Amino acid sequence: MPPREVTQVNVKVPPGPRGLMGFKLGAAGTAVIPAISGSWVVTDNEQIQWPLDNYIDSGAWQAFGYNLGQYAHTIYFTFYCTVPGLAVAATSPIIDLSTLNSD
Repeated sequence: MPPREVTQVNVKVPPGPRGLMGFKLGAAGTAVIPAISGSWVVTDNEQIQWPLDNYIDSGAWQAFGYNLGQYAHTIYFTFYCTVPGLAVAATSPIIDLSTLNSD
């Protein structure tokens, strides 16, 4: 993805892995999720939501994984992003016309 600030990552692991598959998320070959070095996320039939704050904003996210079983498995990652440094446009104030004096 292009440079983005990731505000949340959602992960869906369909049923099937039964503890034989694991994954990590990171960048430049270094895992940042899970935060504990050397650990893996190992799950089955689960949806996970990770709100994130102050993670990489280069867009260079990577998924690392292993599979000890004989069948292939799928993991779905959804990244919720904003553009770093992009100012949010202010909306025009709403005026209740009934409060204006018609004199």
